[in-house]
Amino acid sequence: MFNVYFENRFEERIFIGEAKDEKEIYQLIKSDISVRAQPSFQWYYTRSWTRDNGEIVMDVGSHVEFYIAVPVS
Repeated sequence: MFNVYFENRFEERIFIGEAKDEKEIYQLIKSDISVRAQPSFQWYYTRSWTRDNGEIVMDVGSHVEFYIAVPVS
């Protein structure tokens, strides 16, 4: 289980939902992008990495704003 957040360029995290697996994480991101981004934004790729604390960081093209999936224990 993961809590998924949007992290803006000011490093503020905004909760966008809960996901049970990677597929649901991507669904939450897709839904959030359709609301948050400008209509012209195209999601061409995802670059991701896992931090030492288990958080999955996903860059969907912004380079300064990210989606963060935080494992829930």
